[in-house]
Amino acid sequence: MQLWLRGAARWRPDSVPRCSRPFVCLQEHLQHRAEVLQVAYSPDGSRLYSAGADGGLCVFDVAQVYAPIKFLSAGKRDVRVCLAVSNDGRYIATVSQDASRGITSLLLFHGTTLEPYMRIETDGTIVRRLAFSPDGCELWVLADTTRLDRYELVEGQLLQQVFY
Repeated sequence: MQLWLRGAARWRPDSVPRCSRPFVCLQEHLQHRAEVLQVAYSPDGSRLYSAGADGGLCVFDVAQVYAPIKFLSAGKRDVRVCLAVSNDGRYIATVSQDASRGITSLLLFHGTTLEPYMRIETDGTIVRRLAFSPDGCELWVLADTTRLDRYELVEGQLLQQVFY
């Protein structure tokens, strides 16, 4: 098993000094257990967000040399996860899939508290990209079903679908 510490450094448990092992175990549960698929910074540069193939969203504190702050579970393993951060830092969006129901959902978290804000169920199977509108009031979703969906973020309603 490999552990990801300090952003890009790769450490093996057997190479860590014995006295540091509790630190490693404490940090491990806040990090990805599969490949990282996408990263994004908060608008003020204080946080780094990463989306992984383990279905998780990790949050790192830039000032603390990329120390992990929180692991937000966004779904099951081996799901193509993507993320977006609104321009004002108010929201973080990612994707989740419910395998038992076959539903793909958009998950939104508050940018400051990292608490869940909204879940929007979609009829798409794969989400390729997420993007917030410049004012942070809408979320655009590029789906694998050859369309672009636009959602408002007050009630999570679908406003528009553009087929290409």
